[in-house]
Amino acid sequence: MVQRTGAGQRSLWANRALLQALRMPAGVRLGVRVGNDPPTVRLGPIVGIFTTRGRRSLFGGQTPIVREMTRLAATQGVLAFAFTPGSVDWERGTVRGYTFSGSRGRWRRGHFPFPDAVYNRIPSRQAERRPPVAATAARLEQALGSRYFNPSFLDKWETYQALMGEPRIRPLLPETHRYQGVPIVLGMLDRHRVVFLKPTGGSQGRGIIRVLRRWPEQYLWQFQGPRSVRTGEAVGAAGLARALARLMRGRKYLAQEGLDLARVGTRPFDVRILMQRDESGHWRRTKLFARVGSYGGITSNISAGGTGEPLARVVPIALARARPARRRETARRLRDVSTWLPPLVESALGVTLGELGLDLGVDRTGQIWLIEVNSRPWRNVTTERGSMALVRLALVRPLAYARHLAGFAEEPVERAGGAGEVGVSQ
Repeated sequence: MVQRTGAGQRSLWANRALLQALRMPAGVRLGVRVGNDPPTVRLGPIVGIFTTRGRRSLFGGQTPIVREMTRLAATQGVLAFAFTPGSVDWERGTVRGYTFSGSRGRWRRGHFPFPDAVYNRIPSRQAERRPPVAATAARLEQALGSRYFNPSFLDKWETYQALMGEPRIRPLLPETHRYQGVPIVLGMLDRHRVVFLKPTGGSQGRGIIRVLRRWPEQYLWQFQGPRSVRTGEAVGAAGLARALARLMRGRKYLAQEGLDLARVGTRPFDVRILMQRDESGHWRRTKLFARVGSYGGITSNISAGGTGEPLARVVPIALARARPARRRETARRLRDVSTWLPPLVESALGVTLGELGLDLGVDRTGQIWLIEVNSRPWRNVTTERGSMALVRLALVRPLAYARHLAGFAEEPVERAGGAGEVGVSQ
């Protein structure tokens, strides 16, 4: 439903915008919702995708995602458009936005009614902190409540503290502390062979530092940059403190124990699970695959040179010394964790989420660890190794969940082959 805050009906401007918008995308079949108090007949759902403008393309790195989602929306009975901060006319209840449609496929700009639900796709924490973005986000959340979903990126330290309060999640969490100086690292190195230092607001593995003690007063560090890993040595606590200060550049970090994870040869791997809500509001597993790091890498992030691989191919190699039954049990428990973890994470954080990226590690004994939780997982709209049906499903499910939030009658999502284990370059 599209309505102005506090009003039971669309404004005249919003109705005009709806008529204009319905002439834009080809083949949109909106649902109907009938209200009794006051008597209303309403068309919808109308879904907004909140993002930012790009420099080289319309929405920067988000352009392919927005393009495919607004195009696919027509097949789901949803009118979807993308908009940016400053595009909302709060008085008239309309939004200037873009949709990708037409037989030839092109961007169309127009005025749309205020959306029934908004999917937040702001691309980065830096963008999220900009005053126009923050101000628009606050007003959207005030106007829509839980219909404004995935409202923000997650701070790693705040997330860790919240999840430690959940008894069922606590055993999955590695030892973690806020970094407040080199004594934290030295104390952890007394208990663990390796310590990882992670930016609390980082993403895609960038800025991660790996520290190990080679001799009593000699330390080796590795730093994950945008494209490569830098390596250096430090002597003594003071030397290590200076090296870390140069690498951290004043950013906030947390210190996490280095787990003895199973490896594919010498390469680290973890398991990425994309969980999304469906048209009924239930959590579903959309993708599950292994991410195998590059040779010499310190993370398995695909953006840092890793690759996506089917879990069924990676687990037998990484756990080659384990019995086949143990390997099957590990794969089963990974799927099991994905079913109960999202609602507990959402409850602990106190936010409305439509999707979660879960990064799980498996150590050499088969123990499962929760390494990271991502509220706005990145994705590509193409794949070389995986299933295009699952790529499509990952784009359709946020639209289906928005339909659910908007209160329109449930309609089955156009099936894309179901969830499965894939290797996806994302």
